[in-house]
Amino acid sequence: MTARALEYGAKKYDRNNYKKGMDWTRVCDEALRHITAWAEGEDVDQESGLNHIAHAQACLAMLSYYITNKVGTDDR
Repeated sequence: MTARALEYGAKKYDRNNYKKGMDWTRVCDEALRHITAWAEGEDVDQESGLNHIAHAQACLAMLSYYITNKVGTDDR
């Protein structure tokens, strides 16, 4: 599931685009948005057709990459 969400992002934004970094809270907010949508009963993201939990996992994987590699901006 997570791999499909990462593949979707690679097609939408360009392969490995996330490695450039971004504000950490932006990625956290996106993960929370997907988790909230799922918790409110919406299983599938309307844009991608993928499960919200897969998108949340992809966001958390990117955030983990940023933390581990000190990429992007820690704007907490």
